[in-house]
Amino acid sequence: PGCYISPMITHKNDPIGEFYLRGFEYSLNHLKILSEHVQFNNCGVVELGSGKVDKDLSESVVPPAYIEKLSQHEASELSSIKLNSGSLHIKRSGWASPVDLCRANISAFPDNIKTIFSQNILSLEKIGSNWSAIDASGANIASAPVVIITNASDANNFTQTNWVPLHKVRGQLTYLPARNLNIQKMLCYDGGYISPEINGFNYIGATYNRTNMSTDVTIEDHK
Repeated sequence: PGCYISPMITHKNDPIGEFYLRGFEYSLNHLKILSEHVQFNNCGVVELGSGKVDKDLSESVVPPAYIEKLSQHEASELSSIKLNSGSLHIKRSGWASPVDLCRANISAFPDNIKTIFSQNILSLEKIGSNWSAIDASGANIASAPVVIITNASDANNFTQTNWVPLHKVRGQLTYLPARNLNIQKMLCYDGGYISPEINGFNYIGATYNRTNMSTDVTIEDHK
């Protein structure tokens, strides 16, 4: 499936919004470099969420070149589906395949990226100027001057990050055969999103459950 790429619509001088905006711009530039090897479509996002549509765009951290307000008719025309309200159109946003992106990065930068799979890292230790990833037997799996921890809530398993107040959230996606649903834009609304056709499917997501951590796919969550 494709991952959703878009800046965060927040007010000016908001550091989180600024962080997401710079990340968005960097992602677009990076995807352009790898475009021959990554499924990527910056088709634009139509945002229907009332809390965002009603924002004063003059106070937004997102520059006018990236965002515009649309009437109900304009939003329906742009999306190729009848909508019941006006929207925001976030230009240059869209989706990309995370699997393609990972593979393309590995292929494009073979001197900088070494992959090691199926290893359970028990701890991180600073040895001299390098960090070492240690497995359950005490073996050093890999060393580097910088470690980026990206194992979600399991980051609390490391002593260096066990103080971070992380919370697990269950998110289930639904894949539907595209058939006659000819959506041209990524549609976001209060509570979720639906993608344009990606390899014959529309992707709908995602649940947001802080109490149920099961990894089982459920009919209730699809509903």
